[in-house]
Amino acid sequence: MPNLNQVDSSNQGCLSKMPCSPKVVKISVVTAVAIAGIALGATGLLNHFGVINIHGLNSVSTIVMAGAGGAILLGDVGLAVFFALRKSSSSEDKSPELGGDGLSLKVVTWNLGTIGDRAIAQVFAKTGKHPESLSQGEQGVAEAEEIYKESRTVAFSEMRQEMVLGQFSAMGDLDIIFVQEAYDFEQLDTLLEGNYGISEKAQTANTRVLWNQDRFTFLGVINLGDDTGVQLRENETGLIINAISGHICGFGLNQSSGGEEEIPMIREDMAGGNGQLTRIVSQCQAQAAHMTILGMDVNCPRLEEGDDVYSQIDPSHRAIHFERHNILDENRFSTLQPLYPTNLNRHYGEIPLDYVYWQSASDLDMSQQAAAKPQGLEWENSPSDHMPVINTFVIQNAQ
Repeated sequence: MPNLNQVDSSNQGCLSKMPCSPKVVKISVVTAVAIAGIALGATGLLNHFGVINIHGLNSVSTIVMAGAGGAILLGDVGLAVFFALRKSSSSEDKSPELGGDGLSLKVVTWNLGTIGDRAIAQVFAKTGKHPESLSQGEQGVAEAEEIYKESRTVAFSEMRQEMVLGQFSAMGDLDIIFVQEAYDFEQLDTLLEGNYGISEKAQTANTRVLWNQDRFTFLGVINLGDDTGVQLRENETGLIINAISGHICGFGLNQSSGGEEEIPMIREDMAGGNGQLTRIVSQCQAQAAHMTILGMDVNCPRLEEGDDVYSQIDPSHRAIHFERHNILDENRFSTLQPLYPTNLNRHYGEIPLDYVYWQSASDLDMSQQAAAKPQGLEWENSPSDHMPVINTFVIQNAQ
């Protein structure tokens, strides 16, 4: 595992090196007794054989002294063995129960969206189309207008909040939560069931990280500007985790079927988000940890041959799309493709935009498991135009 004492202090406003304390030599009581026994026995023997001469000690006294020192030493050895066995037994009792399945961490990333995004999900559920792709006079326009009218009511807003909290409750025990666009949920930690800590609001975007305070100790903030990063310590194992919630700048996916003449425009749109992602990776690498977890709305699908989105994107544009996720691949981050579409797009319909990426120390035996979509969650009852992505990490050697 990495040396966690070597934390880069050049990252102002973030975690820094702790001040060094003077070194103090400590010895145990057992060690002290052993030293005394050796000294007593050695003194008796040296005096007996005339190497040193201690006034007032006859030969019998020196033999007694040597014997006493030996007895003390032998007794101390027995005592040391007793305490060693007791300590070993105590350590086994306190170590985490990994069992066959290892230590598990359950995380979720979710762009909570806005009231308008909830309306988008409802329109799609009723019409099968993104509202911005509906043409005037087309079937479904009237329904969309009615939904948007309803979205301006207090009841609609209250229902959306109940939906968000209901879905979090249905996900079960969560260890780390990454949220984006949490504008309507500034105090999400107080609304959720459980004892959660929450990061400070990012500078301009509302990305937050929440963690189970019964399981993690907050160590500090990782300064990422528009995105949010914290460093946590898992209480049972001492595992150090960098946890980052990111909302990467997007671009017009509708441009991606327009031919080579649009490549410069697409590349320019992608540059801002790619730079943002590169900064996240750089800052994470400056903070020594056993593992880093990124929960993000990447705003770019991870294209794979055979995917519906892949086939729709102009072949001359595909390499540009690969660049964003390649930043993470080239820096040894891993992910699993979501098992279901996570966003509604006006051009492509349902697409995957939300991902959990991770990176771990080379000697950490770790795997990632993607979860199915929360049971019963469909666009019709979704509070956002994004679906949550749940992953579980299993660490076999986190002791």
